[in-house]
Amino acid sequence: MGVKKTTIKAGDGSTFPKAGDKLTMHYTGTLTSGAKFDSSKDRGTPFKFTIGVGQVIRGWDEGVTQMSLGETAKLEITCESLLGRLRSARLQAAGYAARSLPLRVV
Repeated sequence: MGVKKTTIKAGDGSTFPKAGDKLTMHYTGTLTSGAKFDSSKDRGTPFKFTIGVGQVIRGWDEGVTQMSLGETAKLEITCESLLGRLRSARLQAAGYAARSLPLRVV
């Protein structure tokens, strides 16, 4: 799996999303350098999506389903789980990603 989850604030521990559930959440995306590239909080509007149906990056489909209701977590997502195997390989071949570039979603 290309996702490492670190819990920041525990959720209820029993209510986990499953494929097809509609979710609403805030996130902040940063690179390993700490540079922020996107944030629903900055826009003041939570992100709404359906989990497990390919509507979001694979790393979210994998990582968010491990989070229980109310949980806040950091997800570190490998380049492959962020971009997909083919796009990741192309970037690495072009010298843009000598190692994986995790994304943190908090």
